[in-house]
Amino acid sequence: MGNERVQGPSHSPQDQEFIQSVHQMQYLSYGLIFFTFLGFAGLLVFSETFRSFFVFSGSTTRTALAILRIALGVIAMFLVGMWIAATFHELLLWINNLKIVFVTYQVYLAMILTAVGLGVMLLMVWSIMMFSGYFALFLLFNYWSQWLANDYFANALAETRRTPENSKLLEALETYWLKRPQLARIVTMMFISLVAFALSLAGHFGAQNKREVLDLVAYGLMILNILCGEALIIAWRSRRDTAIAKAKTARIPLTASSG
Repeated sequence: MGNERVQGPSHSPQDQEFIQSVHQMQYLSYGLIFFTFLGFAGLLVFSETFRSFFVFSGSTTRTALAILRIALGVIAMFLVGMWIAATFHELLLWINNLKIVFVTYQVYLAMILTAVGLGVMLLMVWSIMMFSGYFALFLLFNYWSQWLANDYFANALAETRRTPENSKLLEALETYWLKRPQLARIVTMMFISLVAFALSLAGHFGAQNKREVLDLVAYGLMILNILCGEALIIAWRSRRDTAIAKAKTARIPLTASSG
């Protein structure tokens, strides 16, 4: 009887050392996010000025702004959690199914800076002008890091030997990283973030009531921007994982017949 488990590429001792170093960098990134989250929590506890942005008081518009700030903060934490879960799972997919290839220092730098960027993002939710502008810059950096990931994947895929057992699985990975419009998604989210930034910036040069209304619109736009962007990537990941599961299942009769 054949083995039902995926038979990924074998890794040399040097590869194992590299994998260990990547895992260490990964956990360092998660630690940096945790410490920036502690900074956010510290501001909520010790800064009365910071807490005032999240208090339901004053006019209806200001109460609505407080609600949207809280909603954006929750969504930002969700975004951080999704990034941690995705990087943990996708790193295992690469290690288990692709040949290890040389990684430049830019990949490590991208991982660390992305973690820092996600953590600092939480500190910006009190001001939609700062958050939207910062998020647009973060997405510009994210474009670069996604390009690095795609480039590494393309090189690793080219070095990985295709067999009847792994061809469907590799095809599922290739579809997700190289055939989905990953970069177009980032550019679209960046454009919407800049629109939100422009609205808030215009409001801050106008009357107080106009500023609050435009901030409300900008908050709503950013919340929808992140939710739609994450919903799309979650759908792509779900289709990828479903295709991987089908590839594993389809291989069982093949390995059984050859056993």
